[in-house]
Amino acid sequence: MEFLLQQGQYVGVGRPRVILLDVNLPKRSGIELLEEIKEHPELRRIPVIMLTTSKSEEDILRSLDAHANSFVTKPVTLVEFHKIVMDIERYWTQVNLQR
Repeated sequence: MEFLLQQGQYVGVGRPRVILLDVNLPKRSGIELLEEIKEHPELRRIPVIMLTTSKSEEDILRSLDAHANSFVTKPVTLVEFHKIVMDIERYWTQVNLQR
């Protein structure tokens, strides 16, 4: 959050155009972090894609209720993972019109 809010050592650092967020983070739920991101007026327009191993219907619905822009299940192989990440990057930075 310090990075996204440009606080502390991140003052002056540009904000990302897209955020990839996992449901399963080490210290807290990615869904909780998503909720916090979407509460900030200066961050809420940044698309957040939940990229996770979870296929749980509950995680999907909770993410969408918290205003995730997409929910993508991580593929098993590294090649497939790379392709998914490249597809996400292409869509959110070239295809989708955002400001």
